[in-house]
Amino acid sequence: MHTHHNTPLILTVAPNGAYKTHAQHPAVPLTAQALDETARSCLDAGAAMIHMHVRRPDGRHLLEADAYKEATSAIRQAVGQSLVIQITTEAAQVYEPPAGDFRSRPCAAGVSNSSARSSASSALASPT
Repeated sequence: MHTHHNTPLILTVAPNGAYKTHAQHPAVPLTAQALDETARSCLDAGAAMIHMHVRRPDGRHLLEADAYKEATSAIRQAVGQSLVIQITTEAAQVYEPPAGDFRSRPCAAGVSNSSARSSASSALASPT
């Protein structure tokens, strides 16, 4: 295997997902405190970015801004600006769009996934 030592690499971790529970694995980080400890461990292992989900006290998926503020603050306390924090916007079958939502209407300014991937790939490949 040929290794490129000068090629930038971003290692992203997604330690908890929207569905994993402690019954499936007792170390799944479900609280802000557990996420900050996990972020520190992941940073120490070489991660550059963490993708996170927050949960309700009963462990179910949550998309509340205050819960993300709390978890983001806890991670920042643990690792400062050393990790990029990416929060999810996945509905995880918890939230349903109202009837007649925007997905049923055409979007004049939309970007297809393949176009977005192509643009992102081009941007990453272009040296600056």
